[in-house]
Amino acid sequence: MLTPYKIKKLNSTFTHYTYAGMLVAASFFPEVCFAADSDDITKQILPLLKKIDKFILNPILVLLFFVAALYFFWGLFLLLSNVDDVKARTDGKTAILWGMLGMVIMIGAFGIISLVINTFGLDTPTIIK
Repeated sequence: MLTPYKIKKLNSTFTHYTYAGMLVAASFFPEVCFAADSDDITKQILPLLKKIDKFILNPILVLLFFVAALYFFWGLFLLLSNVDDVKARTDGKTAILWGMLGMVIMIGAFGIISLVINTFGLDTPTIIK
């Protein structure tokens, strides 16, 4: 059972770990530890991020979006073609729901990628434009 003393001790321990974690995380930033110039790191990382975005992330996200759209339309077909069968209509509704959820997730992923690209000042790929 949690007593007020145990809760206070847990809260104190959590606070100490939080501060320690922030200190460790901040020590990895080049501006803080003076390990490297941030412009040099940016010049090395930006081309890699461009290639990863252009050749890996965008094609995968577009493919998954179309798979989700296909699943959505399959569910719509099941729903409309089986007016009498309750199980098939339920399967159709489930497929529509999961297809819509998949498309929303892919649109959200495109949004997050666009946010990261615009944050680092990269060119936006033609698929997202």
